Amino acid sequence: MKFVLLLFLLLVFPYGVVCPAASADLSSSASLTLLYSGSRCGKLRSCGCVGKNLGGIERECGLVNYYRSDDKTVCYYVDAGGLFSCGNSLLAHDDLSTIALCLSEIYASMRIDAVNVGIYDYLVYAKQLKDLNLPSGFRSCLLSSNLVDRATSEPLFAPFRVVEKPRLDGTSETVGIIGVTRSDSVLEEMGCRDVSVADETSAVARYLPRLKSAGCRLVVVLRYQNNHDASLNELTKVLSESGLPSVVICGNSAATARPSDEIVSHNGVRVVSSSFEGRHIGRLVVDCASGEVKNHLEDVDNRYISSPRIVSILSRYHQEYNDSLSTASLRRIKLY
Repeated sequence: MKFVLLLFLLLVFPYGVVCPAASADLSSSASLTLLYSGSRCGKLRSCGCVGKNLGGIERECGLVNYYRSDDKTVCYYVDAGGLFSCGNSLLAHDDLSTIALCLSEIYASMRIDAVNVGIYDYLVYAKQLKDLNLPSGFRSCLLSSNLVDRATSEPLFAPFRVVEKPRLDGTSETVGIIGVTRSDSVLEEMGCRDVSVADETSAVARYLPRLKSAGCRLVVVLRYQNNHDASLNELTKVLSESGLPSVVICGNSAATARPSDEIVSHNGVRVVSSSFEGRHIGRLVVDCASGEVKNHLEDVDNRYISSPRIVSILSRYHQEYNDSLSTASLRRIKLY
């Protein structure tokens, strides 16, 4: 009976059903929307908190599909880093391959536009995923401009992506997305001596001319780092001097920090920060006509019902199917 119900939902609602969001409408006819996440740390289900039970990858997919259905704006979906691990579980030598494979298949199904490879994501990738058959729609979205081969100084992943999306009026928006990560001594500790982390500012400066020649109207830097370190000033200075409208999305968020909608301006470049563990999705709206930027962290909660297609992916990674779409659990996988 459950199989029949799931099959029916897949046919009737292939992209999911979602309740309307309670937040203010920030879109306009000339807007561009960036939906962003960061510091997921391998979390697949909700936090289970008594006060506000937030998170859950299946809820997040429902939220993303809700905003993608808004034909007044062009919508991009990105991950700023820390997708697989934020460090602690990795250092304990846990096997994260099952969780990582599940996330990669879901992101590919959701047609994510870019995934920044954070320092710990790279270590999970190098040690557990590199030789596995990752979905092509996920692998092609992995970005890092400053994770480089120590011998050649060439990036290990695509340094940037240029993503063009159509509008209903026949025009289109072209966005350039660059990934950078912070450094960490854990590279050497884990035996990755042939890899180094190049200076993020120099890495971004290297590729800005190519984004300019590609006709990008906006540059998005996905940065696995916090929003108050000293190097941010140098990075934003280079972005400002390029003459390209730019935003920076920081994805290295501590679980102890209170998520904030705050937009910080550095050298005229707007900087925002993600939440953590998938508890919120950032919604950064850029008005392409006026240059106005607004930001809001949306709660990922039970207002959002995911696509049965996503739930079916989740169900393949555990033995027992959970009837609740909003709290699908992976009972055989330790979630971090």
